[in-house]
Amino acid sequence: MTQTLEGGSSKVAVNYIFVPSNPTTLTPNAVEGAIWLKACAVGTVEDDSVFTAQSQGYVDNFAWVQALGGTLGTYTSVGTYPSNPASAYYHTFCLALPGAPVQSNGFPVGSAGDGRLWQLLRTNVTKRNIQVLYQTPGTQLIQDPNTGEIKGVYATSNGAAGNGGTLAIKANKAVILATGGFEMNVDMQRQYWMASPQYTTGCPGNTGDGIKMAQKVGADLWHMNFSFGTFSSFVIPGTDPTVSGVVSVSAPGIKVNKMGNRFNNNTGVNTSLGGFANEMGVNLVFDNTTLDWDAVPCWAIFDDAARKKGPVMTVPQVASPGPGVAGMNSWFVFHSGYTWSADNSAEIASGWITSAPDLNTLATAIAADPDNLAKMTGAQLTATVNAWNADITAGTDAQFLTSVSGQSPISTAPFYAMKLFPTNVDPPCGPRRNKFCQVQDPFLQPIPRLYSAGEMGAFWGWAQSSGSHLAECLWTGRTAGQNAALLTSWS
Repeated sequence: MTQTLEGGSSKVAVNYIFVPSNPTTLTPNAVEGAIWLKACAVGTVEDDSVFTAQSQGYVDNFAWVQALGGTLGTYTSVGTYPSNPASAYYHTFCLALPGAPVQSNGFPVGSAGDGRLWQLLRTNVTKRNIQVLYQTPGTQLIQDPNTGEIKGVYATSNGAAGNGGTLAIKANKAVILATGGFEMNVDMQRQYWMASPQYTTGCPGNTGDGIKMAQKVGADLWHMNFSFGTFSSFVIPGTDPTVSGVVSVSAPGIKVNKMGNRFNNNTGVNTSLGGFANEMGVNLVFDNTTLDWDAVPCWAIFDDAARKKGPVMTVPQVASPGPGVAGMNSWFVFHSGYTWSADNSAEIASGWITSAPDLNTLATAIAADPDNLAKMTGAQLTATVNAWNADITAGTDAQFLTSVSGQSPISTAPFYAMKLFPTNVDPPCGPRRNKFCQVQDPFLQPIPRLYSAGEMGAFWGWAQSSGSHLAECLWTGRTAGQNAALLTSWS
């Protein structure tokens, strides 16, 4: 499988960009957007002026994308958190490339995760003859010991730029860190997050390198306990997820912990959190006997009727799906070109999905997995499935007191299981920054000539909606670049 880390997680983003807008006319409204953004920060950003700048920046993104040659077609005005003030002004737009077909409702035709934004930005970088050094990872910032100014970066050259030696790259005016988060650094997860391992369907190169570089020069950190996502990461057996990435799946049926108990309400609700409420569930328990998390990993349990309904790999959100349209909103799928079989039969044959003629046999197979620690029993899994089937008949989830509308019983043999890990997407963990995108020290003073952009140290708090990730990436990138360009060259 050939791949490059070029593009980062934006390469497999769903191409939605949040622009605060009037719910009827879709006229941009930065004032209402600031109110909504402040509510979503949940008190984690102390400077209210950030929200004004942030919201106006999101509004300005619209014209900026168009100036680059892109088109933003309407998508939805339904926010994830409708109880938040000004939630009616939450509106996302979907990016279309120049010349791409757009439906009458303004929604672009295409597949989520097809790299549209990355292609647009890459085209404009190429037009401007901007040099990009690939296979040249940054390792350390160069800081003036007297002034504290950041004057460059040390990097290791692994490719065309050199033969494996260390490069000292001089910054003319400033350094902008845009290295993503630490979604693929399990060691950092153990220190900052409640449960691990977690994986990302985004770029496997997000290993926290920029965060460490910022720490070494005195940066304060914030939002380090926040992650965002659901139990949907499936590691392809025999692959290294830190190299190849993981597949995002939307498995039918129910999810159970290592003992075979349900731990979430099965509604597929969006979660953005520091404590994995909802999808991780109030019953995400740390076992004081075995000293591990009962639901990391968990197992999706479903039957043959569900298996035949369609591929469990996340279906792309497309306006007009047709032959050849594949879900690419995961790094593995984008780079491997793998297309999941329509009825999941190929994945069952390959052993990716565990199959058994009855629930007792399925439980035995799960218990044999080293990650299960032999906790699964046939009796408990059977009892859980029987209770679920009774809930379907009654029309109410008795455990979580929610509706089971649209859900199905698990009753048709053979039965199946998939091992799933928590997915985190664009967590805002990283160096604290101000509204000018200057990286700050623990006393909230800017570190001279150091800026950051993108998800690393993002402004949003526990409540984040689709479209906010890319909106922040575009705004912070523009802001950091513009403010750095205003500086006087240090030599």
